[in-house]
Amino acid sequence: TLNITCKINAFGVIPNHVSVNGTGHDTNLTNNNASVNVSVAEYTIDKTSVDVSYINNTITYTIAVTNTNNIDGINVKVIDVWQDGKFEFVSASGNGVHTDNKCVWTIPQIAKGTTEYVTITLNLLKHGTLVNNATVNNVTTNKTIIVPEVTVDKTVNVVNPNYGDLVEFYITVYNKFNVTVSNVTVCDVLPQGLEFVSADYGGVNSSLHDVKWNFDLGANSEIVLTVVAKVVDYGNLTNVAIVNDNNGKGDNKTDNSSVFVPEYTIIKVADDIYKVYSVGEEVTYTIVIANTNDIKGNNVVVMDKFDERLQFISSTGPNEDLSHLGENKIYWTFDEIDEGATVEFNVTFK
Repeated sequence: TLNITCKINAFGVIPNHVSVNGTGHDTNLTNNNASVNVSVAEYTIDKTSVDVSYINNTITYTIAVTNTNNIDGINVKVIDVWQDGKFEFVSASGNGVHTDNKCVWTIPQIAKGTTEYVTITLNLLKHGTLVNNATVNNVTTNKTIIVPEVTVDKTVNVVNPNYGDLVEFYITVYNKFNVTVSNVTVCDVLPQGLEFVSADYGGVNSSLHDVKWNFDLGANSEIVLTVVAKVVDYGNLTNVAIVNDNNGKGDNKTDNSSVFVPEYTIIKVADDIYKVYSVGEEVTYTIVIANTNDIKGNNVVVMDKFDERLQFISSTGPNEDLSHLGENKIYWTFDEIDEGATVEFNVTFK
């Protein structure tokens, strides 16, 4: 008895012939040849799922295995392999056995000309183009899913505003994938020192002191959202933007912009605080302003509201604005006041 082991490299009915000859006289040559046919079934494989999904979503792949021969397939092994770290196994149909980043099924029989199906459910862990391969015999197919990602950048038009100024925050949301991202949510969180004034693109200011948007962002596009806020406090005020690409179920992307609002001290004294003035006399006030911050103050506006029984005569303040005298107010604007510096000027009334 001789045993011969061969590796099968083709499909269909594969014959194997054997013959025997010797040096002696053979009176029956009809039994010197024999053959055995081996039937190897051929399959096609197809894999389907959604084309686009989002991070943290669960998706199901359907794998279809078709026997294209005229013989039945027995114990057909199907193997599904996914990219390590980008998917998380959830479940598999039938007798699928999961190990690491692979799942294997053994289908007991696929009758000739028929199709059998198996399914696998995975969770999406990463953004990008994710590939999953399925194999039967030496035939492999793959399915690609795009998991798009949105990113955010935030800037502000003035980094050192003054108290009462309006500042504009610009939130740029990017989609660098060639598919539309649906249900993008943006939340801009205003600190207590900033008071909401307005927002474009339908941004809604909620009672939680934030502004929210929800929209679809087209392929390879970006959008710039603007929030206008009024400065109502001093110091460092940080505004945080949060973007999510799965209607709040994806991973948050954040960026922030900060403004520093300098605080000043002001002193106002009359030229002679002990004098009793008469009607018609002039009185001069000295106004002293100190920048107590460690940054330079820009466009510092000083307003003097005077009693209606006083009549403005003159002042030495810079960039004097007398357009509000009817309201008993005078404005001056200092282009800048250096950090730690003190400035003063006079204003005279009758």
